[in-house]
Amino acid sequence: MKLLLGSTALAIALGLGVHLGGSALAQQIQYACDADDDGFVDATESRLCTDREFDEIAAGEQVLTEELLSARAGGEEGMPSFAEIDEDGDGQISREEWIAFGERSFAGASEASGGRMSAEEYERWRQEGMRP
Repeated sequence: MKLLLGSTALAIALGLGVHLGGSALAQQIQYACDADDDGFVDATESRLCTDREFDEIAAGEQVLTEELLSARAGGEEGMPSFAEIDEDGDGQISREEWIAFGERSFAGASEASGGRMSAEEYERWRQEGMRP
């Protein structure tokens, strides 16, 4: 699979279930959400990462449509369903819905570890569809 560099690579690595080919690029993206570079991602860092991800996927749009999200996901497994994220069922995912889904998922997935994950665990969790 061809991997686009820059912001698209970050969006893909942050939760669209795509596995990276190059080890140097994978390591660079793996720690992209660890803002304080301590080897762990906490709830604040996860929220900021999820917010940036919305900007990368929606690129100038106010909402995500199912078509846009599906096109960016490339049919990869592990991605949460559109309905899981679209809380109000209006056929669009707002930034607030996107972030709320990320926050709920992170809270469930990191509860046992005190509300944080190692950067490696965080990357794996995002690639596996953000399941608690």
